[in-house]
Amino acid sequence: PDPPDIDFNRYTMLWFSNRGARASFVELQKIVHAEEGDALEAHVKVVYSDFASKKLNLWRIPKTSRSVVFKEHPVYDRGP
Repeated sequence: PDPPDIDFNRYTMLWFSNRGARASFVELQKIVHAEEGDALEAHVKVVYSDFASKKLNLWRIPKTSRSVVFKEHPVYDRGP
């Protein structure tokens, strides 16, 4: 899909990909300050599945200059 119009003066964009290793469905669960350092942690729920998603895995958050580290919480689709 086409990316949305973004005001980069107001927002930082996060994009998640794991090199196409069947991470079909990704949901941003929360963003928190890291316990150590000045980074933010973006916690994502990743469903590994044989089905493909057309979602862009792109999220808009308030403008920040901090580093963002993804913390992956995997779920595996075991099928029927």
